[in-house]
Amino acid sequence: MPIKRSRKDEENQITPEGMVDDLVCHIQSMMQSSSKRLQYFIAEYRNQFMKGPDWTFTPEGLSERDILNLLKAPLIMYAMKLNGQVIIEIHGILERYAILAIVNLSNSYPSKFSIDEITERCVLRELAKILVALNLWDKEDIEFAENLNSIRNGTVHKNPKKVFYKVYSGKNMSFMDIDKVLSNYDVLPYMITASRLLFKLYNRQFFVTVTGKE
Repeated sequence: MPIKRSRKDEENQITPEGMVDDLVCHIQSMMQSSSKRLQYFIAEYRNQFMKGPDWTFTPEGLSERDILNLLKAPLIMYAMKLNGQVIIEIHGILERYAILAIVNLSNSYPSKFSIDEITERCVLRELAKILVALNLWDKEDIEFAENLNSIRNGTVHKNPKKVFYKVYSGKNMSFMDIDKVLSNYDVLPYMITASRLLFKLYNRQFFVTVTGKE
């Protein structure tokens, strides 16, 4: 026997079309604030990343265009205040490109590490230690990698302890609050630092390969 639905039930029923219409309205309502957030990125990028002669791109490394293209997805999420997704995406980008850089240099320094070791330790915080040994990253970058890795894991696995310890002064909250807390967390420095680390990976890699210096 079919279930009878009241007029109120029919009015409250969610349809794919209605949901999409609501999303479009929501996105349109956020356009102004999203544009402001992207302007913050431009200002901070120009102020921090491009400062000084140490950040001169080499033809053989990643170009500025390459790095900005890699940041497109995180920037879209940043514009929409999906800061947890920004952390996850940046972590994934750095991890993938760190592995590629290490593999590219593995023939030059076989005594330092093996491909098997990279596969076993392909977590960003462990990869960072190998990159420091290769002089592709600096010691302070290990701390950033560990911090990013911790917030990423807490976000993905909905572990409030890890997230709130890092971003909310250790206050106890439910795992249901993770996305809300992260939406108010400043992830812009993570994107700028990720830009610097990508730059180091590929511009320093060329220097190490050509000169043989570590």
